[in-house]
Amino acid sequence: MNIICLGDSLTFGYGVWRSDCWVTLLANATGLRALNRGTNGDTSAYMYQRAKRRIVPYETEPGDIAIIMGGANDTLMYGADENDVKNILNIAELFSAKNCTPIIGIQPGFKPSHEPFYGPMDLNKLNDNFDWFADKLITSAKDSDLKYFDLRPILKDPALFSDGVHPTEEGHRIIADTVLKLVHPLINA
Repeated sequence: MNIICLGDSLTFGYGVWRSDCWVTLLANATGLRALNRGTNGDTSAYMYQRAKRRIVPYETEPGDIAIIMGGANDTLMYGADENDVKNILNIAELFSAKNCTPIIGIQPGFKPSHEPFYGPMDLNKLNDNFDWFADKLITSAKDSDLKYFDLRPILKDPALFSDGVHPTEEGHRIIADTVLKLVHPLINA
């Protein structure tokens, strides 16, 4: 059994050492192989294409667990919409069709920062759009009986972010602990 972590820079571990990335921490805590398939700047559309063309056909085996987390870049680039929700759900369907367990991760959104990664963009507008996307994705996950976790209420403190977007080492530890709670029962099943 492997854990496949598909996402953007929050999965890749932008701004922290590889050893401090939540994917590595999850692997260490479970003793399982965790594949970090996070790509900086990735949108849900590119994540879907990578999953469809490369990850699911060539890197996935029945019984694997797939953590799917994206949407922040969709919000930053053009404003997340229905298509982005569908992209994440389509990724989950790809993994399910391969007899894997998909888990959808809801990113923490955007926080105030002295040196914001999001630049001069309006923080309230960013979070309004991201919250719409996240809430729609949660509703869709529930409707589809998909497992999910929501980092928004867990990672509220701006001090847990280096630039208002990317978690610090402590933020990554919190993400790893959150994911571990969902993954642990699946490992022992």
